[in-house]
Amino acid sequence: MAGDHYSIIELMTVTGVIHQECERQCHNETLCLDLEQEITMILLGSKPELIIELNAKSELLYYIKKIIKNQWYSGTSPFYKTYKKQKALLYGAKKETENDPETFCN
Repeated sequence: MAGDHYSIIELMTVTGVIHQECERQCHNETLCLDLEQEITMILLGSKPELIIELNAKSELLYYIKKIIKNQWYSGTSPFYKTYKKQKALLYGAKKETENDPETFCN
């Protein structure tokens, strides 16, 4: 698919590809939407050449899955710091279980 990286990202968003992949990782609708927005922002901030190249090689979906996994499981990711940690604090999750998605994100 030819085109600029914005149209590629828009297509991935409009067709629900990003949302679907986020739902596979997170079963909490609110967090899923937040994760989807975070992934979209990361993609928009990526180098245009990278998005175009990955799309041309049919590897963009794998790249998106990798970003989702990193954002979900990393205790230092922007998504964790902004959303998951806040939810854990809100619901009183213990510190040692903050990185365990099954504890407070389902």
